[in-house]
Amino acid sequence: MAQDIGAETTWQARTDARRGEWLRNGVVSGFTATVGMTVVIAVAYGVTNALGDADGGQIARWFAALGDNPVTRRTADAMAAAIGLNLLVGWVFALVYARWAEPALGGPGWRKGMVFALVPWLLSLAVGLPLAGGGLLGLGLGAGPLPIFGNLVLHLVYGGILGAVYAQMAEDSLDGSEADWAGAVGTGRGAAIGVAAGVLVGLLLGWLLAPQIQPDGGGGTIVLAGALIGGAFGFAAGSFAGMAR
Repeated sequence: MAQDIGAETTWQARTDARRGEWLRNGVVSGFTATVGMTVVIAVAYGVTNALGDADGGQIARWFAALGDNPVTRRTADAMAAAIGLNLLVGWVFALVYARWAEPALGGPGWRKGMVFALVPWLLSLAVGLPLAGGGLLGLGLGAGPLPIFGNLVLHLVYGGILGAVYAQMAEDSLDGSEADWAGAVGTGRGAAIGVAAGVLVGLLLGWLLAPQIQPDGGGGTIVLAGALIGGAFGFAAGSFAGMAR
């Protein structure tokens, strides 16, 4: 009986600690989900340009308008700011998910994340696109229903990755011995801090180096690469520092 009570107490302590780790889990899972979403955006942009034809049929014209419009041109002109804002928004929603939505939703992690992602999807259509000049639901872009469905796919990718990574990190905190569990906590906390610092440093360096690397413009790729590389290095360095600590 005493052994059962002791095991139950240990399990409860770990569960409480896991719930208290929502901040570091949210930062890491939010970064991972935002990077995954950014990769899908890049691929989708290439596909859109390949399928778009301003002189073609209705669907081809929709794709052409989706790839070339005031919102995409404004984003290209301020690539560093757009990438930074995208990462910031991704982190904010990840922390909201980690703190309030994840404990309240049921089912596997990926499904929790996808259900939660419907909230930022609706906000993007009702608030984000109008503020960016795309009109309510993106209908001002002249791309028909493509902004609605394309946005939905992007947010489902974000939510699925967010929920899956967050669930995996939470489960990892409950495995192994007490020493292993404590090490996982330190590693995760260090990784969260490292990712945040690495992305910010990478964005800054990319923004500073882009004019030298591509003086004719189009340095957005350099800035994006700087952010991703900085985040990766920050994740690795923070993980090792947290483990050692």
